[in-house]
Amino acid sequence: MKPERLAAADHKSAGRNLRNSVAAEETLHFAYESFGPAGTITKETLGAVLGLTLVTFENGAQLNLRPTAFEPGRFRLRVVYPHNFSDAPVDAGGIAARAGQLFLNRNLRKHSQHEIARILKLHGVNLQFAVNNGTPVFDQTGPTIELAFGLQFPTALLSNLDLDLDHYRVALSRDGGEHQRMATTQGLLALRAAFIAHTGNDRRALNSPPQLFANEAGRGKAEQWLRRYILNRALEVGIVDDFQPEEAKTLAASTLGTLSRRRQEKPGTPLSVPITWMLAEGSAELPASTSMCCILWPVPLPNDPRSTAALALAADILRDRAMIVLRESLGATYSPDTQVFRDAVQLDFAFVSMVNKFELAQSQKLNVLSLALATDLAAKGATEVEFNRLKEPARTRRAQAMRSSDWWANMVAVAQRRPGVLDEMRQRESVLDAVTLDDVNQAVLVFKPTRFTSVLLHPASAKIEPIKPTAKTRPSKKD
Repeated sequence: MKPERLAAADHKSAGRNLRNSVAAEETLHFAYESFGPAGTITKETLGAVLGLTLVTFENGAQLNLRPTAFEPGRFRLRVVYPHNFSDAPVDAGGIAARAGQLFLNRNLRKHSQHEIARILKLHGVNLQFAVNNGTPVFDQTGPTIELAFGLQFPTALLSNLDLDLDHYRVALSRDGGEHQRMATTQGLLALRAAFIAHTGNDRRALNSPPQLFANEAGRGKAEQWLRRYILNRALEVGIVDDFQPEEAKTLAASTLGTLSRRRQEKPGTPLSVPITWMLAEGSAELPASTSMCCILWPVPLPNDPRSTAALALAADILRDRAMIVLRESLGATYSPDTQVFRDAVQLDFAFVSMVNKFELAQSQKLNVLSLALATDLAAKGATEVEFNRLKEPARTRRAQAMRSSDWWANMVAVAQRRPGVLDEMRQRESVLDAVTLDDVNQAVLVFKPTRFTSVLLHPASAKIEPIKPTAKTRPSKKD
């Protein structure tokens, strides 16, 4: 653009009156500032050691408060809904993700989706709805001075959502993008394939494509699930970071406390736990020459802080051994990833996972080697050197977690539904002082070769048949 034209454009824009557009933003008020008489608190517990305030309202809604100093001037609100894969219909796996997109991408009866976006921006509040292993999680963050709005907005979503067709299509489109992202994330792809095999090919654990819900029947099924499991289900809300508990209680009474009575649903049929071992191999959308392996070992150990800490240390030791053998001795350049998972709803469903990325040419050999390393650890146990060397890094990670708003939000959001979480919070750092090498060597027995699920995925270009599991019918007496 010529200098004189640029100067003319600048002069023209300088003469515009911006008051009208600013005024339009300022006059856009949230229409849900009053929900009627405040709800009554029927139970309140104060925890001096953890700094927790646990509140139950007459309608069954629960509120858990824990101020922290990690994010000054900010609040974080989290809802972890009390259901998992067992609550999905067998012909509609992935329905929780669809419902989450409906929850966030619909009109309110008094505001359009466009207005909602502007209102959230004006208040500086961010929303997120995710589904972690079948458990929906609603997250909201914003400035502390907007805590009143922060409680009014989810209350409006729960009580006055407008389920119209146009926004159903928008939600389905956005869910399609998320579905594609998950389907192309390599580690997640391997973990999901192993999880489905681990549960006996339970169709409730499938991540069905959004197209399954694109017709009228699919829409009805998704909206019915949203109403039953999100809009009317038991509600437990955790708030952490920088706020005043007394103010939060008052605000919650005038918002969450006014909702209709929360329904207590019976849990669905539990997920199955494998009784034997399984090896499966197949193809997936992976880069050429790259294979992904995921091994899951079921966990029969009790869900107490000491056993959980010992198991986490056992997983660290397995990862350390795999790192040394696979990476340093054999030259495999990828790092194994081990995690301990316990379902947020079905607490007796737990496993240790190990995910590896291998070159296609060596994948079968290295997969067998990974299983052999786990078997050897279960048979011979961990050494005192390994125990002492990996215990301190584990202690550091635990201490770092307790300085994280995200960790506290996860714990606080289920503090009433899962009383054992309180013990976990109290002993988070100190429990490792009690864990012994004997505890760890009891935990490594989960890696015995009698029960595991191993899935090895190859790129589609390798032209390998889809997964065909092969397994024993039952463990032998010798096992």
